[in-house]
Amino acid sequence: ADSSCSPECNVSHILQELANQMKPIEELKSQTSSSQRKRKHSDKYDAMLVSFSEWEEKFDLDTTSRRDEILKGCFVGAKNEYVVKALKIVYTDYAALRVAGDIIFKLMSKLIGSKKKKRKAVK
Repeated sequence: ADSSCSPECNVSHILQELANQMKPIEELKSQTSSSQRKRKHSDKYDAMLVSFSEWEEKFDLDTTSRRDEILKGCFVGAKNEYVVKALKIVYTDYAALRVAGDIIFKLMSKLIGSKKKKRKAVK
C-alpha cells in the first residue's frame, strides 16, 4: 500500500471540497468589483510564492514520497518566470482553477506542518 498519500489526498475528498468551496464564489463575486477581486487573488498568489520560497530554504525533501515530489514541483515552478506568470493569470481569472490551486497549497502547507513536527521531535 502507498502510505505517502494520506486521507487528505483522496481524490473524492478533494473533489467534494472543491465543490463545497465553489458554492459561495458567485455570491462573493456580486459583492466586489472585478478589479478588487483580481487584486485580492493576485496578492494571495504572490503570498503563496513567498511561502514556497521560504519552505524550500528550510526543508530537505524525501524524493520517494509522492507529496514531496509535488512540493518539489511547486518549488521548481515557483522559480520559473513563465510558469509563475501563466499560473498567476489562471489563478486570478478562473475560479475553479483558483480553488484547485488553493487545495494544492493547503495540502502542501499540511505537509510542511508535518515536517516541522518531525523536525521538532528529532531535536
